[in-house]
Amino acid sequence: MIMIIPRKFTLLGETIKVKLVVKVDKEGSWGEYNPNNNTIKLLKSLNEEQKQSAFYHELIHCMTLTLGYQGLYHDEIFTDIMGKALYQVLKTME
Repeated sequence: MIMIIPRKFTLLGETIKVKLVVKVDKEGSWGEYNPNNNTIKLLKSLNEEQKQSAFYHELIHCMTLTLGYQGLYHDEIFTDIMGKALYQVLKTME
């Protein structure tokens, strides 16, 4: 299954933009979600699988904060596991 990273999507009435960038603000990070401007940034230098993985990781950050779960928003272990799980489910659907 080919998965496409969207340019934008809507979550609970909020439009979230997705941008491929040369550099993200968090040093060493593949991506980041900025709730102040509803933007997910992903490194454009990543291969497709890395971009997908980074996108779903940042999507989990976006979802937990938007749904009001600040504690989970800051939990990188939870976010990483959920992002990988979502990516795997979507990638293997028939």
